[in-house]
Amino acid sequence: MDTFQLHKSFIRWIVERMREKFHTTTGKHLAILSFLSVGFFLLYLWPSFRMPTMFVSPDETANYFFSNLIATKTSLRSPLPFGGFLGTAVAPRSIAVLQNSYAPGSFLGLPIIAGLFAKVLGAWAILVLPVLLASACVPFFYLVLRRFFSPMVSLLSAILLYIHPAFWYYASRPMFHNALFLSLLIIGSYCFLRMVETGRSTMAIASGVLLSLALWTRTSEAVWVLPLVAFLCATYRHRIP
Repeated sequence: MDTFQLHKSFIRWIVERMREKFHTTTGKHLAILSFLSVGFFLLYLWPSFRMPTMFVSPDETANYFFSNLIATKTSLRSPLPFGGFLGTAVAPRSIAVLQNSYAPGSFLGLPIIAGLFAKVLGAWAILVLPVLLASACVPFFYLVLRRFFSPMVSLLSAILLYIHPAFWYYASRPMFHNALFLSLLIIGSYCFLRMVETGRSTMAIASGVLLSLALWTRTSEAVWVLPLVAFLCATYRHRIP
């Protein structure tokens, strides 16, 4: 009976906290964005479910091939066809030939992250993860903007991100690196701001992991991300746990 009362009190406490959150302007805006994220997740994912393994870009094809290879064989190498008879003379774009095997010729982050995710849930999940993160990152984008702009400006900016042509395009093409990189960068930036505000080590770890995964997804972006992170760390060094 005591345990039941304890659980009941805990549930009541959670409900009351949720009511307090949703009664605030930020809480109401997050509720709107959460609802929109579900809808746009389905919109972004629709083309992939209609044609799940049909890609118009060699880069997408290569990323899906190696993601599926990670999911099924936990490997990033595939033996050359015809016993390697053609050697390095023939190789698809974005795929390298290494020791008589096909290997990734581009960034490793997307194939490994999506492949490991699909290893747990199945190969179908390869296309879901980037779209899921792209949809989920918009409320975090709002929370980042909320620290610098008014609530309405932040809300409208977040809504516009959903329908921004470049964002919509890459969010609905999950085997490109772009959407996954941007999603991890936005969520990692929010964790960094929370670390500065609260001084929590958990936020520092989360920020470091997410920003590292973002750079692993598109390493070429390090030329501007790393200097920016170094500048922010130097500026807020006294608040970093």
